[in-house]
Amino acid sequence: MPRRERRPGTTRKQAQAPARLPDERYRSLVDAAPDMIFTLDADGSVTSLNPAFETLTGWPRAEWIGESLSSLLHPEDAPLAKDCLRRVLKGDVQALFEVRLRSKSGAYLTGEFMAVPHRQDGEVTGVDGIARDVTTRKQGEQKARQADRLAALGVLLGGVAHELNNPLFIISGYAQLAREKLAQRLYEDLPADLETIREAGQRASAIVNRFLGVANRADVPLEPCRVDVLVMQALDLLSAQFALDQIAVRTHLDADLPQLTANAQNLTHVFMNLFANAREAMAQAHGRGTLSVSVTRVPARTESWVEVRVTDDGPGIAAAHLPHIFDLFYTTKPLGVSTGLGLSICHRIVTELGGELVCDSVPGQGATFIVRLPAPIQSATGSGS
Repeated sequence: MPRRERRPGTTRKQAQAPARLPDERYRSLVDAAPDMIFTLDADGSVTSLNPAFETLTGWPRAEWIGESLSSLLHPEDAPLAKDCLRRVLKGDVQALFEVRLRSKSGAYLTGEFMAVPHRQDGEVTGVDGIARDVTTRKQGEQKARQADRLAALGVLLGGVAHELNNPLFIISGYAQLAREKLAQRLYEDLPADLETIREAGQRASAIVNRFLGVANRADVPLEPCRVDVLVMQALDLLSAQFALDQIAVRTHLDADLPQLTANAQNLTHVFMNLFANAREAMAQAHGRGTLSVSVTRVPARTESWVEVRVTDDGPGIAAAHLPHIFDLFYTTKPLGVSTGLGLSICHRIVTELGGELVCDSVPGQGATFIVRLPAPIQSATGSGS
């Protein structure tokens, strides 16, 4: 084992004594520190400042010895600094806190302060503190937050544009159809076409309000509506897209389905979103497909449901993605193609009605989305197709 060499002139007694740094070495350390180090007396007046104070604020130290730094504080931060000083003078060690100091140029810098009580003969006689300039860091954090807000706004606007595609496609298509009928003097069907355009415009307005958070649950008007009627209306509105992509549609609707209390526009939005997603999945997978839609009543002992099943024969959903498809902003599509908002909004609409929206899928065997909505409990009267 190597022997530790004792410095020449150091006795054993000196070697065993506690190490003590002279005040001059402390002073050198304080003077060289890049952070502002200060001391205050019991009245809050400055008793010492290191050179970093001049470097950070531009104020000569001599001007502030014997003065209070309160006049340098930002007016909004003065109460916090006063409270921290009071606590330290009571003997508390004040953890990190941030206040803004006015520099000689008039600009404010943000300081991260820590203060401890200075004791003499067991009594608190003042405050010892240190402050680090974190202005650059705070500005960087603010820029990062601003960038995050702009990114979130971009996603939101992208989601609005994505969701508006369906009603805008309907408006454009039926307007073109109406124009052709006018040219051919076929006036009989024009009122129905114009009504379809009007309803699509209302859906577009509802989509914008939904994304802006205006149409929250308390503001959404509820009314009696038939789910099977809304499903067929949504299918009819997308019929041109189904024909274009060679999508065959099969439906099964129970007879005498009960009316539900809901918002018809919101439910139509849910069904159109599910139908449009199924169409896109099948069209991209093999350029054609079959969409199966059923609306049935599911009676139970304590509750009754109206259940809508939307089944496609597309590629299905991978097991790793399935638990997350209703999460906000979750998408497996490339940036700019999808925002991950559609299914999340659909899920919220259904659950706010006391229902549930689930998905059953096996990769390579398509997907089935199931909407269950609570219905009045009564005996079923039959079924049809």
